[in-house]
Amino acid sequence: MVASAVVIPGHAFLGFYLDAQHKTVAFLETTMLNAPGNPYRNVKPSQFGDSIARLFQADARVRQSAQLFDRAIADATNKYNSNLQSLRNRAPGYRAIDVAQLRGLGVQPINH
Repeated sequence: MVASAVVIPGHAFLGFYLDAQHKTVAFLETTMLNAPGNPYRNVKPSQFGDSIARLFQADARVRQSAQLFDRAIADATNKYNSNLQSLRNRAPGYRAIDVAQLRGLGVQPINH
């Protein structure tokens, strides 16, 4: 999987491929994942508890978290599409930068 930081003026979000052929791309607004609406923001799920909840689709926190993830995908996709022309034209302040290259330069994620 190849991932890119999609940079637009004043912001960045994640772009990544869903397939090995690099034909299907998705985008994720990672800042939304740490939003107060995320039920796992301060308490991480246990692997066992999360697996059981997914199996029976009984845990409201899992559903809420999945809905937040879907919104984060939709939000980033909208941002990408609304900035696509500037990204294609490589306008100042608009870039898709390979995450592996950023790591090679020493850029690391912010840990909360």
